[in-house]
Amino acid sequence: MIGERSTNGRFVLTAGEHGPPVLVGGKAHGLQQLAELGLAVPRWATVTTDAMAAVLAGVQERIEEIARAVPIGDAAAAQRASPAIARLVEGASWPPAFTRELEEQLGVLGADQRLAVRSSAVGEDGTAHSFAGQLTTELNLGPGDVAPALRRCWAGAFSASAILYRQALGLAAAPVRVAVVIQEMVDARVSGVAFTADPLTGAPALVVTAAFGLGLGVVSDTADGDTYVRELGSEQWRVTA
Repeated sequence: MIGERSTNGRFVLTAGEHGPPVLVGGKAHGLQQLAELGLAVPRWATVTTDAMAAVLAGVQERIEEIARAVPIGDAAAAQRASPAIARLVEGASWPPAFTRELEEQLGVLGADQRLAVRSSAVGEDGTAHSFAGQLTTELNLGPGDVAPALRRCWAGAFSASAILYRQALGLAAAPVRVAVVIQEMVDARVSGVAFTADPLTGAPALVVTAAFGLGLGVVSDTADGDTYVRELGSEQWRVTA
């Protein structure tokens, strides 16, 4: 059980300031859990869902109107709605307090540090739905690139595919809450994705797909990787690809 620490109404939390999933989203909450278990986790900070709400406060009602106006399953309408919402996100003003907190945390991470900016939506990677591939991640950014990347992460929550995905799940009317993880990059020799159930059949098994370099190629299925499977109750791994 993760012990939550007071966030004192802050827009940007350090790795040591644990917040609930509704504030930090699924990805950041998972990082908190890994750190609590004592695993090595690259340093990170979390831009909370409160930051998104504060930045978009003046345009949120219009964003929701545009998103709700998309007929269920209408891909063409979703394609038209998405850039209209992105323009609203791009033009929204930032509270000075958020700017100060963001600059402070970027200074802590380091002026020369290469960073990953990763969407961390509320409900992401949950038992009911995953939003896999629906949200935005940007890699190898400098500190000066982070602010525009944050806007793209928020706008990415209203991409055409994300709008249609929420409709398919019956979540079209639910508020969209997206936190963002800002995390130091690592020079990865090998990266991978692990599942505790077969992603194709749902059968109980450990499935690991790995490839050389960053994990983006594995997630996007653009890298030649190796897949290892161990069925429940077995001590043997087998290579399937």
